[in-house]
Amino acid sequence: MDQKLLEIHNNGNFGVSAATISNGHISYQGALGYSRIPFLPFFPKPKVTNETRFQAASISKPVTMFAVLRLVDQGLLDLDADIDAYLAETGFELDYNKDLYKSKPKVTLRMLLSHTAGLTVHGFYGYSKNKPIPSIQQILLGQKPANSDKVMIQYPQGEFKYSGGGKMFVNLGTTLVQYIMETVTKKPFHQIMFEQVLKPSGMIHSTFETDLSNGPHLSNANFNIYHPWMYFYGISPYAIHPEKAAAGLWTTATDLCLFGIQVMKAINHEYGALLSPILADQIMKTYNSNVKETEMGLGFFRSSQDLTISHGGGNSGYRCYLLLKPSINSGVCVMRNHERFGNELVQMLQELAGSVDVPVPSDMSVSALPSWMEIIQRYIEYFKYMIFGI
Repeated sequence: MDQKLLEIHNNGNFGVSAATISNGHISYQGALGYSRIPFLPFFPKPKVTNETRFQAASISKPVTMFAVLRLVDQGLLDLDADIDAYLAETGFELDYNKDLYKSKPKVTLRMLLSHTAGLTVHGFYGYSKNKPIPSIQQILLGQKPANSDKVMIQYPQGEFKYSGGGKMFVNLGTTLVQYIMETVTKKPFHQIMFEQVLKPSGMIHSTFETDLSNGPHLSNANFNIYHPWMYFYGISPYAIHPEKAAAGLWTTATDLCLFGIQVMKAINHEYGALLSPILADQIMKTYNSNVKETEMGLGFFRSSQDLTISHGGGNSGYRCYLLLKPSINSGVCVMRNHERFGNELVQMLQELAGSVDVPVPSDMSVSALPSWMEIIQRYIEYFKYMIFGI
């Protein structure tokens, strides 16, 4: 398998982390390329290992979903309760489109986790390590130093609204879930996730903390034209994402497969599963049809044709994909620290998935590269942020 992946990996500069699951166990793990490419050629290029952490980007969302279901099991949350009950003590009020709604509609955690609450979806690029990082409430209210507008109920509920395309997006509904989890448990989000998912799943090389040293255990978003902050290499080799529930997980392909094993154990109602059967069943329900063959489940996209569940991720400088087939307890994960070479990521996924008899959805894709106009806009917005803080 290493040789086959090496043949596909025809650009050796970017890093790749890959792993597979077969019959409920890790059956392969591999690493290719470099965790960072220095701006000056005489600096060392550390190689990716199986312990090198990548940004999981939007794969953070299904991991967050799993933690929410654990909290529901523990009686701390309710999937169908109005979230206003959880937010009352904070003073935060979710605004709504008054041209569309006569009164404020009910929003639930089930809606937020299935992206059917009708909330706004905004582009974002993360935050530089040397600039102020906004609080979650500042992000939700669109207050400085947040670089996105406030969250509100903007669209008809029940419609599937999610991030995608060549820009970097985050669904603010998942950030609202993060705020609710912290409010109810009185704990920081990274601690909640460690206790509810990371530790029980054995994900020892994963964290939702944003204050990380730039050490050999991290992969940087490799230098290229698509990332303005790469010109400040050494200051901000990757973006910081305080929207942890939506995009903030640092992890490895092996750890994501360990998470996938726990998800499939729960779906299959196996002994020792981390979720009760009634809640595990919610993951495989269809909440809204998407384009082509893929539908939205709870936290995961699902293919009714292949009986697979999956989620991709695309922060600036990172691409990843997690694909699971619960009926055979098998799956695959691929991660890399570069936006380019999308076809290579798909080819690697297909090669790995084929080795464990997991079909790849026919409409599976990775986030497209931005257009030149989008690249120029990134630079304009980024330098405004770096120079003026706006």
